[in-house]
Amino acid sequence: MLISILNSRKYLMMMKFILSLFFLLNISLSNFYSQTHPSNLFENAEQLCFDQLLTSNNLNANSTSSFLNVNFDSLISCFDIVKSTFYKFNTNEFGGNAELSINAISCTGDSNIIFQNSIEVLVFTFENQSIFSNFQLIETCSLSSSEIIFSLNNLLPNHSYFLLVNGYSSIDSLVLNSVCNYNLNILGSGVKPYFSAGNDIYTFPNSEFQLNAFGQGTPVWYPDYFFDSTNSYNPVLTLGETTELLLTMEEFNGCSYKDSLKVFVKNPLVFHNIITPNNDGINDIWVVDNSENYPQCQVSIFDKNGVLIFNSIGYNNFKYWDGSLNGSFLPAGTYYYIFNSDANSSDDLFQGFITLLR
Repeated sequence: MLISILNSRKYLMMMKFILSLFFLLNISLSNFYSQTHPSNLFENAEQLCFDQLLTSNNLNANSTSSFLNVNFDSLISCFDIVKSTFYKFNTNEFGGNAELSINAISCTGDSNIIFQNSIEVLVFTFENQSIFSNFQLIETCSLSSSEIIFSLNNLLPNHSYFLLVNGYSSIDSLVLNSVCNYNLNILGSGVKPYFSAGNDIYTFPNSEFQLNAFGQGTPVWYPDYFFDSTNSYNPVLTLGETTELLLTMEEFNGCSYKDSLKVFVKNPLVFHNIITPNNDGINDIWVVDNSENYPQCQVSIFDKNGVLIFNSIGYNNFKYWDGSLNGSFLPAGTYYYIFNSDANSSDDLFQGFITLLR
């Protein structure tokens, strides 16, 4: 029996280590990814995700830009589409501004002819997204060998925009078998996903509570065995100890995001309602059991006329009410308290009375 208990404890410790490592890896890798199969076709445009650096290149790119009925050669006049690669990004339900950056540009080739270490870039969209009509150039052609930054303003809500990267320069006399590598990233309020795991929570041991996450995509919670539903933004669960929870969300465009919250499991507050400050070591101060577990609590005490006589952020052995005001003893009587478990929120308020005896 003892061996099985020890093995169970080892298993739990191992699982906690694996889960903590899982959280660390997911958080550290969430802002970086690589394009595995670069394509030059518009209809296969690689998705750009908010604040997730994409390392890409124009490998396999050629003069064919689309198999759809879209003639980009007639729509784009500022450069010849020869080694083209397409990317896209989506705005959120509000739209607005975004910043698109392309940097770490590096081109190589196997020809003796000098190849210009530059790429040409532009941003465009279609007013009609379903049939790709009414072409609109958002940012005109830009050429650089180091970095290109587009400040995009007044983007439409719930709209798709496209980035065309052209790795061939007209200075060359022929199309080189060259590959240009570069990094891309998209930021800004207009493309930031509507998504959050919610605020940290304080709860009692083994008490049922509900999470208040939100997003526009498919949610999945981890560790999955805690939840009544891992695919809900508002699952119900109980916890016996303080735990960090991870929420992932995948949007319709394939972008995945992660957020976490911490659930602080605390013993319940117990409010004593008598104070006898006579230095006998019993009830000399007002006692609130387990208040040290709520370091951000706010405590306010009032007299019968509503005058504030004590106020504190945190209530512990160093911050407490001893029946006095500014060092002077207060008369016996009834006083009233408001205990807010978190000074930054008003979700958990406790109110009651204190009887001061002398």
